Amino acid sequence: MQTKDLLSQNEIDSLLDIFTSSDEDKNTDILFEVRMAKAAKGIANYLENLGLQFETVRVSKDVSTAQNNYHYTPDYRYLENLSIDNILALSILSARFGAQDRGFSLERELTSLEKQLLEDVSKEIAYIVEKELDSYLLKDDAVRKIADHSVFIVQETLQGAITFSFTKEPVVPIAPVVLEDETAIETDDDVGTRVEAVLGLIATKTLKVGIFYNLQAFAENRAILLLDKRLPFMAKRLREGEKQLSFALQEAVSDKTVLEGYYLCVASSTIDDEVLLTLEHGTVLKLSTYDDVQIHKDGRMVTKAKVYVLDGNIAVKAV
Repeated sequence: MQTKDLLSQNEIDSLLDIFTSSDEDKNTDILFEVRMAKAAKGIANYLENLGLQFETVRVSKDVSTAQNNYHYTPDYRYLENLSIDNILALSILSARFGAQDRGFSLERELTSLEKQLLEDVSKEIAYIVEKELDSYLLKDDAVRKIADHSVFIVQETLQGAITFSFTKEPVVPIAPVVLEDETAIETDDDVGTRVEAVLGLIATKTLKVGIFYNLQAFAENRAILLLDKRLPFMAKRLREGEKQLSFALQEAVSDKTVLEGYYLCVASSTIDDEVLLTLEHGTVLKLSTYDDVQIHKDGRMVTKAKVYVLDGNIAVKAV
């Protein structure tokens, strides 16, 4: 067994805490509890990297009873709600932004700005849980057995909690459909030449829904602009906006096999013939970003996707 698969003492303590609970609460699969303990370890590492100091972290079916909580609805079908009690929420924010004065109250209501700042933190925490539990929860009827759980963070005389409320009704899982033979989703109604921005290749020969794949990105600030779905040019990424990306056109890519397999498209535009004829090295093209990034193969979109940062690497998941 590799070191990374071993449970820490805190994880072992969390499991013991769960399995010494009342008999009616012992209906959850031990595999879930092990994964939840690993998720708690990931959350602890994340909070520690933010600068939060604490003594222990433990998982329990005893959910937090704090009156004031920050609530976040994750974009994850098996998790209905994630809540952080205000004491822990304020501690996280003060650690994240390097507050030196620890004399402020940790029991007050959160401001609207603080709630906005906590949204990014909550997304990261929800992703850690999803990463550890997703393959387990994809099993038929697995969700029916799962009670709410809390991750308790103990700081000297204070104890804060992050509570996870899982879906109460069984979710029909998305079958891991192989997309290689899927009919192209997009249509070719555009008049002119389509230009698409490709940020990297998907490291797989067979693409399945719900699985994380590493993205083999091109060099820093580099992309491929694909003209008319088949003519690749290197490009330099100049700047990013909320709805547009700008690229400076560079040399043509002579190796046409560079885009064999699956690749990630993030933006596109259509140029008319007059603009096409004036393209040269250094020409700046502005492309509109997709609401959801797209995975393409052989010049066709086969699915939409989500992009994540996983252990410092970029990963994509077909949705």
